[in-house]
Formats: sequence, C-alpha cells, structure tokens
Amino acid sequence: KSIIVRILGGNSKNVVEKIQRRYPEMYEGVTLTEALYDELSGDFRRAVLSFLYTSNAEMQCPDLTPAMPNESPATEATRLAVDLTRLQDYVAHIDARNIHQACVGWGTDDKALIGTLTRRTKEQLAKLNAAYVHRYSITLISQIKDETIKLPFISNHYREFLINIVSDRGKIDAIALRQAIEGFGTDDSLLIEICTTRTNAELKAAKAMY
Repeated sequence: KSIIVRILGGNSKNVVEKIQRRYPEMYEGVTLTEALYDELSGDFRRAVLSFLYTSNAEMQCPDLTPAMPNESPATEATRLAVDLTRLQDYVAHIDARNIHQACVGWGTDDKALIGTLTRRTKEQLAKLNAAYVHRYSITLISQIKDETIKLPFISNHYREFLINIVSDRGKIDAIALRQAIEGFGTDDSLLIEICTTRTNAELKAAKAMY
C-alpha cells in the first residue's frame, strides 16, 4: 500500500492517466480501478479511486472579461491570461473554504476532503495551499495531519496518500531516497525506481529538496 501512496499520490494527473491506460494491457484486461477496489478499503480506497477520476467539481465561476471589437491577437492573449489567473484564484478560494468547512467542528467530513483534494492537479493544489495559508494561517499538510489519526507502529495509508497528493514531487522523492538509504542496508529497488523513472529536472528537484 505504501507503493500505491508513493506512485499515485506523488505523481501528476497526466502520469497517473498513462499508468491507467497501460495497466490493463499488462494485466489481462483488468483495469487499475478494478484492481485497487479489490485491494483497498475505507477512506483510503475512497480517496484513491476518487483521485483516478480527473473531472473537476462543478462550481460557479466569475464573469470573464468580454472581448473587444477588432481585438488583436496580442490583446486577446493578455485578456485570456488575466481571466485564467482570476479563475485559478477563484477555484483556490472556493476549495480553501470547502476544506476548512470539512475540518472545523467535531469530526472531519472525509467525503468532502477527498472530493476536493483528489480532483485537483499539483499546480492547482499549490495555489490552494497558498490560499489556505492566507485565510486560515495553516498549511494543507498541517491541516491534514490534524484531521487524520497517526498511531505508533501502524501506517495510516489514507493520511499518507492525502499528504502526498498536496506535497511537492521533489520533496516526495527526496523523502523516498532518504528512506531507501537510511538505516541498515539499502533499498535498491526503490533507488532504481526513482533514478530510472524521473526526468533530469525531477532528479534535480529531488536533489535540491534533499
């Protein structure tokens, strides 16, 4: 299950979509969703399966800037760039409010937490984290840790999966590399996985985080 946390939670939506397409080709037509449904349970299964769906939740968006008569391509590009930033900021604002509402009071609305975090890209989650810190003075990772249980000597894969979703890819790889080499012996398979499946830019990011 820790491999599921690292590979699915640590990768971008684009990479996960490629894994989904390749999986049935390698395993006799069984889809990744079917395989994970049989293996997982509880909130961890709910979060992973939700993450595999790429559709974003519907929400009202702000009014866009109307096109001007005889607008030049350069002016249009500038207008659209401004609108895109406004939309991204608006989505982050709504998501931050929904996450906060899911976490305040007695207990946690895990369904709402999963529904928001698993339907966003890492770029969108970075904006969400910035909006969350601005509004509530706490990072998403800290909020997730506060809302999920960590018991000694027992892995909470649901908790770890949500943390990986909102974490920077370079940081995730740096932690994995540290885990592979610390203690007695070396986890060669993990080292090989990271060193052979990452781009040069991704390896540099992991090195910088390390």
